[in-house]
Amino acid sequence: GRWRRWLILIVPFIILAPEFYLFYDEILNLDLDVIHGYSDREELGFCFNSDWIHPEIRRKLKELQTRKDGEFLLMQLHGESQGIGVQMTSYYATLSQAIKEDKTFAFVPGSSSWNYAHAECPSKDWDCYFRSITSRTISQQMLEESIVQAVTLGRSNLYRLGKDLDQQQTMQNIQLKRHREMLQPPLWVKKLRYDARWWEGQMAASLFCLNSEWHNIISSIQRKLGWTSGIIGMQIRRGDRKDLHKYQLADYMELALKIKNRNGAYRVYLSSDDPEILEQSQEWKHHFEILTYPVYPPSSKANAETYQWNRNVSKPYVKRVLTDLHLLSECNYFIGAQRSTFAWLASRLMIGKGNERECPLWIGGDTSNDYGFW
Repeated sequence: GRWRRWLILIVPFIILAPEFYLFYDEILNLDLDVIHGYSDREELGFCFNSDWIHPEIRRKLKELQTRKDGEFLLMQLHGESQGIGVQMTSYYATLSQAIKEDKTFAFVPGSSSWNYAHAECPSKDWDCYFRSITSRTISQQMLEESIVQAVTLGRSNLYRLGKDLDQQQTMQNIQLKRHREMLQPPLWVKKLRYDARWWEGQMAASLFCLNSEWHNIISSIQRKLGWTSGIIGMQIRRGDRKDLHKYQLADYMELALKIKNRNGAYRVYLSSDDPEILEQSQEWKHHFEILTYPVYPPSSKANAETYQWNRNVSKPYVKRVLTDLHLLSECNYFIGAQRSTFAWLASRLMIGKGNERECPLWIGGDTSNDYGFW
């Protein structure tokens, strides 16, 4: 009777107690002593104070990025023509690996790892647009003492290794496998029952943290658009992605109608590198309220440079990229092409900031990761 019921309750606890203790010890004793007062930059620390970053991740990032010593995991990205999607996904993959290896994440000093927009970025630093990554400085002595490790990711270096298509594909698969391994959550995150997609979102949202200047600029745009909750984010890639040209605006809008019918969402924020797509969207005004922010140099055609992020990019494109990514991350639903790293990044930012209400809808039934680099 009563004793039997007590045994049923107590025995499982006795059996699981050691595992629970290890879990509790691992989560709450992560060597997360915060170094106070060690910041020589005005806006240090990713989004340490943002509610959307899990408290344990915030604490771990702050500990790693502000400590006075310890090893670095450095990021280096080859190729000045990489778009912001390729760059940012490479960066947050490296950040993920740094956390797992208990190292400070930073860029290789003096390299082209961070493809800043040179004309609009006199300091040639990440700080031109985002909050500072770390308070630590990598000295020449540190490099000579080999206490740093560099991670090099990027598509451009894969295709230099041989003209044979099979060889290129083999190298791409090796790089892709490495990238996926880096994005696997550490054990303590898995024990919190969060999956890899959520972990990617947390890493992306930690990095994509606008500095005060750009935050104020884009917040003003957001207010002028009359931003509310329940918005469908839609990203239509044209320009350099010829494989995505076969999908028309109507294909995306049909998916938006499904979301509208399920959830009542009727506002769409439309991001595209093709001004013609933005014009065509007005034909759907009887179904949706269309929000756009078309900042383009004079052009009537899709421009492959819209999502590039390098030293030759002009300010209108910089503003376009930052605005689109930030506003897409503020949406609650997302429609895009998973083969576009820009769309991939936007979807990860949305879940990372806790705004996602249902899984993204990918155009053409593209639910695999077998296309492109990612």
